[in-house]
Amino acid sequence: MDKKILKDVIYYLSDEQGFVASVIEKDFHLTRILNRVNEHLSTDIVFKGGTLLNKVYLNYRRLSEDLDFAYRGDADLSTRGKRSKAITPIREKMPAFLDILGLTSDNPEGKGFNSSTQYLFDIQFQSVLTDKKENIKLEISLRQPPFLEPARVTIKHFFQDPFT
Repeated sequence: MDKKILKDVIYYLSDEQGFVASVIEKDFHLTRILNRVNEHLSTDIVFKGGTLLNKVYLNYRRLSEDLDFAYRGDADLSTRGKRSKAITPIREKMPAFLDILGLTSDNPEGKGFNSSTQYLFDIQFQSVLTDKKENIKLEISLRQPPFLEPARVTIKHFFQDPFT
């Protein structure tokens, strides 16, 4: 999308919706990630947490700053080494995924924490509002798989495709 048009749309939506423009801009990039994660990164992760609740069920009572996913692949996750091996394909695909979206990261393979039960990816986008890099945190948890079978849901967002 043209940067000037995006900037104008962000300010328009900020005025219309009552959210700070920088939060609207971040939501734009969060939504872009969500719309492509299963196609270009992995089908073994499931969107979860507060951002999911807000974007799907709570009608934007607040906008989020990060994305939380749970790993649900078939891999054995009983040891640190097995968890590290299970997440490796995602870590290897992350640089190309970010490139597709025009996003960057100082460490695109992310960092593992808590005996490889949690992986954190710090992602940046170039703000059209400030011309500075802004951050998005993407976390993948390998602690516990989802209790329920995942469902495909529509992610609500402010930005509508003009061709739909």
